[in-house]
Amino acid sequence: MFSPWEYNIDKATKQLLENNDWAEPNKNDLPTGGELVEQYLSPLSEVPEIKKTRLILVSFLRRY
Repeated sequence: MFSPWEYNIDKATKQLLENNDWAEPNKNDLPTGGELVEQYLSPLSEVPEIKKTRLILVSFLRRY
């Protein structure tokens, strides 16, 4: 990625992760896309508050 960890981690998300024993990466390191998924998005997907929710996608097709 092009920004250090400190700019890639949302405050609310960080709190959720820390409440679930997440170890924050060094805020000055530049994560790769894989590291962002492995160290941030995957742990976030396992947070109970998020895991128990269902995402419903609604798509609207516009006809011309």
